[in-house]
Amino acid sequence: MAPPRIALAQIDPTVGDFDGNAALIRRAAGLARAAGASLVIFPELALSGYPPRDLLDLPEFLDRTGATLAALAAPADWSRGLSLLVGFPERVEGAPPPGLMNSVALLSGGRVAAVGRKSLLPTYDVFDETRYFLPAGAPTAAAVPGFDEPVGLSVCEDVWNDKRFWQRPRYGRDPIAELVTGGARLVANVSASPYALGKPALRELMLSSSASGHGVAIAYVNQVGGNDALIFDGGSLLVRPTAGCWPAPRSSRRWC
Repeated sequence: MAPPRIALAQIDPTVGDFDGNAALIRRAAGLARAAGASLVIFPELALSGYPPRDLLDLPEFLDRTGATLAALAAPADWSRGLSLLVGFPERVEGAPPPGLMNSVALLSGGRVAAVGRKSLLPTYDVFDETRYFLPAGAPTAAAVPGFDEPVGLSVCEDVWNDKRFWQRPRYGRDPIAELVTGGARLVANVSASPYALGKPALRELMLSSSASGHGVAIAYVNQVGGNDALIFDGGSLLVRPTAGCWPAPRSSRRWC
């Protein structure tokens, strides 16, 4: 049997446009289905747009998030046979303030089958995520239809702390190492990583090093376009853990 195909849905969501963002997700899922994919991965906070900032303080914003996610998860012809990973701000009942997590939902079989939560919250440069989110105590690996082994669910910064790559890691934890220890052999990383000079090449090098060092494939999906003062350059890629690379779409370059 042929291995499952993965689609990297590098979309341009708009902050607060839940209907528009859901339409982008459905459209990309249709293209992925036509290409034979069984798993479609979307960027960080794709449902609400990134960065939502103080809109996260509004109950109605979070209500719209929950309603839109439930509508996408419900059984429908457009998603039959597909699994989706969709980034969203998750309201966590009973959690201490701010009571939210930066999460990614696995939509499969007409329901929210699993939720992964961001462990590492950046508070440097343009980021102030501890203002809005709580960190996850542990990462999540989920069973995805068509995949023989669990798929690790990670969010943006979680993939940026490989202690073998960085001389001075920002955090004491490496969520990717934790996922691999838990049995994941594919890590899906949903990102909204803003562009900076030299950053695309750095990402490629870092992800290649992490995949090789951990012995795991990494599917990295980044937002494209612009919101507020931030520009997102995409650069989504799939990295093998060993020699041999997948070609980048519409490019002669190869990722390894």
